[in-house]
Amino acid sequence: MLRFAILLASALLLLFVAPVGAGTLGDLVEGGGFVDARLGDPVESFIGLQRIGVDSEARTETYIRNSDTFTVGSNRVDSVTYSFYDGRLYFISIQTTGHENAEAVLSELKSTYGEGIATGTRPNEHIWTSGNIFVVYDLDAETGRGMAAMTSAPIHAQMRMERIATPARIDYGY
Repeated sequence: MLRFAILLASALLLLFVAPVGAGTLGDLVEGGGFVDARLGDPVESFIGLQRIGVDSEARTETYIRNSDTFTVGSNRVDSVTYSFYDGRLYFISIQTTGHENAEAVLSELKSTYGEGIATGTRPNEHIWTSGNIFVVYDLDAETGRGMAAMTSAPIHAQMRMERIATPARIDYGY
């Protein structure tokens, strides 16, 4: 969980100081989500959610959907989680196991959003930013476990202002 917190903090820092490459984030800004889930959507607009975590103090709930597609091309995605703050989707996390699967997700992100920004703190960490959304990707080269996380910057800023800056306290294994 500490690694995730560091990733999120790095993304927030870059969100406010890093330049965005021209033409690399059009789909990210326009789409802002995964499959049919869009950041900012109300929890009531989702069908088939199964709640896996609640943090009443932080006003967050985290869900999975059994109907999600768990492939990127011919590669497998282990799980996708959706976190809501005050009933609005603010965080999507995609986890993979195995170098091939993790690299397929990174390749898809690069293909869709451009090269991203290498953070320099970890060799396999990339960040894509815009005014409204940021995406963090990290691959643990030793274990082959990867994670891509998409966050709504406006909702996260609201959470920060209210001193609530973490998704539901779930151990994603990172």
